[in-house]
Amino acid sequence: MEYRAFYNSNRELWLQLKDGNIQAMGELFNRNHSYLVAYGLKIIPSRDIVFDSIQEVFLSIWNSRENLAEVCNVVSYLFKSLRNELFRRMRQEARFSPLADSKISETVDMRFSYEDIILQKETSSEIHQFLLQALNKLAARQKEAIYLKFYFGMSNSEIAEVMDLQDQSVRNTIHEALKLLKQITTVSIS
Repeated sequence: MEYRAFYNSNRELWLQLKDGNIQAMGELFNRNHSYLVAYGLKIIPSRDIVFDSIQEVFLSIWNSRENLAEVCNVVSYLFKSLRNELFRRMRQEARFSPLADSKISETVDMRFSYEDIILQKETSSEIHQFLLQALNKLAARQKEAIYLKFYFGMSNSEIAEVMDLQDQSVRNTIHEALKLLKQITTVSIS
């Protein structure tokens, strides 16, 4: 399905959900669940916590459906809601753990895997490994922005919404990440 068609149909489902259509919420959940899981696992590598958090996000949306605002991009809204829920859970867990650091960073330190990178069939495992190493040298915020941009095809403004940044900060972050990747690959290839 083309991204814009997917985008528009999510908006239609959102409007139906706001009107109390439980089937629309179920369809919205089904369409976006795998994307939310993939993103959530980049933040917390616990399937149970991610699954519970996704359910909490949708439960919260359903319970407050009558007061929901219009959203420009439903997927960005869901990503941001999941991100916030996961950080809320981390802060809550840290509060009850005597060994946990009291300062929870709201910067995601993502690790890229082979599944995250779609390359042509002819590329060798050496190129895969090289790209993974280069991507994993980026700063946490850069990795998250690159992941949202190239894995989910989000625009800079959608990324800004998810990450609670200004549009210009997202542009700068992605620009710096791509510049660093270019430097890494140029030095490594030379």
